[in-house]
Amino acid sequence: MRPRPAFITTPIFYANANINLLKVGQKRLKNLIFLLGLEPHLGHAYTLCIADAWSRFSAMRHHPSLQAFPPRRVFLRPPPSRTSFLCAGVDEHGSKDLCENLNISMAAFIRTTSEAHKYTVCEAWRYLERSGYLYWNTFAGWYSISDETFYADWEVVDSPSSNGVKVAKATHNEVNWVEEETCRFRLSAFKNQIHAWLDSGVLPDKSPEHAGLLALTHSSLDLLEDPSISRPKSRVSWGIPVPDRPDQTIYVWFDALMNYLTAGKVSLNQPENKDAMWPPDCQFIGKDILRFHAILWPAILLALGLPLPKRIIPHAHILLEGTKASLTAPHSYQLKRMMSKSLGNVVSPVEVLEYFAAAFTAVSSTPLSEAEVRAVATDCLRYCLVRSACLNEDTTFSLSLATDTVNTELVNWMGNLLSRITSRKIVPTQTVPMLDLAEAQAFMSNVVDAEFLNDIHTCFGNSVIPVCNAEALFIFSLRCLPETFDTLWWEHLKPHHSVDALMKVVRQTNAFLDRHQPWASVAAGDGTVKTVVGVTLEALRLIGCLLTPLIPSLSDRMLLRLGIKPDALRRSSWHLNLNEQCQHRPLVPRIKT
Repeated sequence: MRPRPAFITTPIFYANANINLLKVGQKRLKNLIFLLGLEPHLGHAYTLCIADAWSRFSAMRHHPSLQAFPPRRVFLRPPPSRTSFLCAGVDEHGSKDLCENLNISMAAFIRTTSEAHKYTVCEAWRYLERSGYLYWNTFAGWYSISDETFYADWEVVDSPSSNGVKVAKATHNEVNWVEEETCRFRLSAFKNQIHAWLDSGVLPDKSPEHAGLLALTHSSLDLLEDPSISRPKSRVSWGIPVPDRPDQTIYVWFDALMNYLTAGKVSLNQPENKDAMWPPDCQFIGKDILRFHAILWPAILLALGLPLPKRIIPHAHILLEGTKASLTAPHSYQLKRMMSKSLGNVVSPVEVLEYFAAAFTAVSSTPLSEAEVRAVATDCLRYCLVRSACLNEDTTFSLSLATDTVNTELVNWMGNLLSRITSRKIVPTQTVPMLDLAEAQAFMSNVVDAEFLNDIHTCFGNSVIPVCNAEALFIFSLRCLPETFDTLWWEHLKPHHSVDALMKVVRQTNAFLDRHQPWASVAAGDGTVKTVVGVTLEALRLIGCLLTPLIPSLSDRMLLRLGIKPDALRRSSWHLNLNEQCQHRPLVPRIKT
């Protein structure tokens, strides 16, 4: 029996979108994912991109092609795979379009307005009710209309700008004291189990940000009372009706969390369902909704008798310089503020995609089709987002920084390397032998001379280690790259450091090419040209494979330019045909600044 795919999820974004729901017409409340079609911001785009990159990477990890100079009869690139299953909630107002615009490889789009989802929500409610985990009483507490959340006394403070007004510490949105009859969930019955689960490694704790979030979650759990999970219909009319209580609607976050059960095809009436994918292997969320996913969510699952998620990864916030985002004046900001619809400083990912697309269209020397422009713009935004440190710490976004990143790393370092090594000036026949590791190492041994050797030794305690020459260091870095990339990404949760390691090899490859100058050697008839080109091509092949999770379209173009189709095996001839589908123009056009 084939193992089930890795089940990876992204959150429902509407529940914490910071908008006064009572000020929105009920007709527009028909669909709530991404909150009534209001444009998602870059924070949402980051969640989708990092989850998609994680899903793609999990599907290709340990593939034989992810090694330098792979042996014969091995695919030269990871084949398309369905060994991961990525899902998200969507609506009819733009969230699915965003997934398509960002080239998110979603296996399932779940609508919380679907009858299947409503059935899952009501089924879970009835199960909890039968099990004695729900009870009715008068609930009193600080309520934020914008956040659609009750807050405890310790979670609110006096507003600094208005006398007598209280605001939530987490969101700075106004709260009011509310007393009403609601249904409460006996979360207190599961506190010890949740504490143990939190300490099991389900939440990351290696970075200061993640360690702080874990400690805060433990503290919040200790202080939390049994939460209210219903609202009076007179105040919140758009929710799913509580079974047998038409005067009450189900709390939006209870509804939203059940989306994961719907996506995982979990049925409480059919616990042996063979099609079910449970528990989730990894759930990506923003840190602002950690309390729902690390406290309320596991408590509900424990009450339902379901296994808990294996891993929950909260990411930090994307900050904008200034209190209001502007795409026309990216250098004019002075302050850094978290993106929030209530602050009016949201930058839409669609706007950034349009910025990149306009910049690439303006490059008349390298005309691209409309489809190519969209694909390049999408991958550039994906690269800038996943390239950031947002998984571990709050990160500032600006168009100027994004432009510099694209021009430096994708154009100058990687794109120019690809253009140089596949040019007819260096490879007139556009065909070159593919080297194995022994041939590459033999070549490196032969070319090392006094210019590269260094007799200085670095002492570490009782051991004496010779300082590596440039050629040996390059091959060493290339061979270690797959393991380094994997360790930094998968174990340390630092994909930005994975890209750092990869770009270091890109720079080393450029330096290797500059040292040997194959363009001059071709004219001189030097026989080492094919070997130099072969080593460089192998470096680019490995780089292109590892970049697939981040920039799937550009990496595909890059590998096709090397003559490597998705089903290409390492042939006995060991030749790369660079003519095949090869168009000699920049991989990414330079953005004019």
